[in-house]
Amino acid sequence: MLKSHLPKLLTVIALLIICNQANAIIIVDKRPPEDRLISLFRQHVDVTINNGVSETVIQQTFHNNGHRDLEGTYLFPIPDDASVSRFSMMIGGVEVAGEILDKEDAARQYHSIVRQMKDPGLLEYVGKGLFRARVYPIPARGDVDITIRYQQVLPYDNGTVTYRFTSEDPMFYRAPIKDYKLNVSIHSGTDVKAVYSPTHQVTVDRPDNRNADITLYRSNQSKVKDFLLYYTVSKEDIGLNLLTQYDPDKGHGHFLGLIAPDLKKSSDVTAQKNVLFVLDVSGSMSGVKIRQAKAALRYCLNSLSGDDKFGIVSYSDEINDYSSELLPVTGENVSSALTFVDGLAAAGGTDINGALHRALSIQGRKAHADYMIFLSDGEPTVGETNPERIIRNVEEANTNDWKIFSFGVGDDVDAKLLDRLSAQSGGTASYVRPSEDVEIKVSSFFAKIANPAMTDIRVFCDNIDITQVYPRDLPDLFYGMQLVIAGKYTSPGGAKVRLEGLVEGALRVFEYDVEFSARPGNDNLVPRQWAIRRIGYLLEQIREHPNNDEIKNEIVRLSKEYGIATPYTSFFVEDPAMAYRPGGGFQPVVLEEALRAGRVSGRVDHNFSEPLSASRVIDQSQTMKKMKGDAFAMDEVQEYELGELTFMPQTDLEEKIAGQLGSNRLSNLVTIGDRTFQKIAGSLVDSKYDGTQDIIKIKPFSEAYFSILKLKPELGKYLAEGGDMLVVMGNIAVRICEDGEEVLSEDIRDLL
Repeated sequence: MLKSHLPKLLTVIALLIICNQANAIIIVDKRPPEDRLISLFRQHVDVTINNGVSETVIQQTFHNNGHRDLEGTYLFPIPDDASVSRFSMMIGGVEVAGEILDKEDAARQYHSIVRQMKDPGLLEYVGKGLFRARVYPIPARGDVDITIRYQQVLPYDNGTVTYRFTSEDPMFYRAPIKDYKLNVSIHSGTDVKAVYSPTHQVTVDRPDNRNADITLYRSNQSKVKDFLLYYTVSKEDIGLNLLTQYDPDKGHGHFLGLIAPDLKKSSDVTAQKNVLFVLDVSGSMSGVKIRQAKAALRYCLNSLSGDDKFGIVSYSDEINDYSSELLPVTGENVSSALTFVDGLAAAGGTDINGALHRALSIQGRKAHADYMIFLSDGEPTVGETNPERIIRNVEEANTNDWKIFSFGVGDDVDAKLLDRLSAQSGGTASYVRPSEDVEIKVSSFFAKIANPAMTDIRVFCDNIDITQVYPRDLPDLFYGMQLVIAGKYTSPGGAKVRLEGLVEGALRVFEYDVEFSARPGNDNLVPRQWAIRRIGYLLEQIREHPNNDEIKNEIVRLSKEYGIATPYTSFFVEDPAMAYRPGGGFQPVVLEEALRAGRVSGRVDHNFSEPLSASRVIDQSQTMKKMKGDAFAMDEVQEYELGELTFMPQTDLEEKIAGQLGSNRLSNLVTIGDRTFQKIAGSLVDSKYDGTQDIIKIKPFSEAYFSILKLKPELGKYLAEGGDMLVVMGNIAVRICEDGEEVLSEDIRDLL
């Protein structure tokens, strides 16, 4: 990446591309003495997409922190596979003339800057064209406004339109971006189904089936990563679209499936649902919690549809039901139920087993969807208190297949119990932390599930085998929501995917002709999204089978391959990871998570029995839910692509590498493009390195360095990271290090 401490190379702007990165920079003509010269404190990006053609307008305000005016050359790399037209640039409201350089001329420009600056940051753009313009002045202690506008034809594949915006790291400016905003407006002639960002948590507004507005806003943004957006189009009532990426070296591919219904039902018929509300009114719920819970229940009762039926159970150490049978939604019944809710008061203990048994015994005919909203703020203290027996009792009593949606209030709740109650019934568990509002959380959730579009969903694929699909049990699909599934496929080719489920109580089958691509991706995004979900599934399994080393080893393997933080890889602080203890010298600093996970110094220790705090258990539960691909947490899945891990060597090869580099500790997984690197004692080692490749050592910024870039331009995106590193290129491994070759010999050229 670009180094902010190099004053002649000032990163100024990050621009939209498709499938590749592109960043604009300013090369300052004269090096002023000031240290931090330019800061970017405002960046607004407005994108309008009309039927797959985007127009992007980027507005930025830069501040010159120096005491003199600056002048330089503005460079905007243009990827060779992007269809860019109507490119224009404005500085201070005045259009600036520029020139387009072809790939060869652009490569010479990039190499010249890298030679001059001894910084590899521009190498990732080798192979791309270039827009170049003069920038003057950037006034001393003043601001300059720059506006970039251009159009692109967006990639379209299998009904999916892809949009990428690459943002520069604010650390390049040594200051956060104070005002960072990105808006995307989608207008389509065909119904838009799913709108999904795997990289950011965004706000999506859907005024109708063919339009969508996506907003991302951050203030004082200290770290910005690429923004990636997919949206799917389909004429079906329920759309299914695939994103695929094949790895020819491994002989299999990965896919993401986006499943989304129309925003509104195709008819005025509402899918009938039964809803049971089971509310904790024990003494610990007194005060704010009971007031908010009652307000949430009032909202839910008033939101029921005319064809629905409902029941209410309140529990403490005593259990009361509003009715012994499900009641239809009428004005009289709802009014009477609201009076019942108003009279609830918090007192007594907590009989979870009894409450669930009473709720499941309420009589009523099975509907198209049967949902239980179960709220608790603590552990069982009355009646049956053993969690295993409670889970077994509920499973036996749930003969009508109620899906239990649990809400844990506060940090004293038994999260493991609620997770398992919900998981075994096909529901999900959510948690209201002390700083959150019960009414808002429960009401928001109920609004989402008010109108089920499809229940009891199953996915089948003909002609091509798909495996390890997550989530394992697909949840119900609701209007206004979407499902994301991830899996592996054995071979590329055309296939027919069938989506089966109940729509308004009747079985519906949707068939889609799809293509499982043979193309490898430009990055590891699809495989990594699959790996996040598989790790989430495995973490859930290990909670039930804590002594299973095979599961732990698979979690470690996946986390290292794909750069995903887990409790089994974030063990040690970064090398040297030693702390002084009086009388004991220096000792490894072991993080609490490693001890609680039962893994210390690369060994499994099953004797560590100190329990996690309730708050930490809730944290783990929420983490697993997001990683598994829970439909109600999909916006936050991207948070787990952390790539900042430390762990002990696990294999003989890792031991060998660590020994050669003078460290007994591996640290910091770094993802660059489609590769994951392990940072070992300051050197980045390609995860594809298996010890069989011949190693070629090259000195950075030498003639050999630029010669090998000319022969292997694809190396540029990796070498742009800078520093000592080892990159696998087929049967060889190129290591960039200070004791490397300065001139390429014929023997080395033959190997390349």
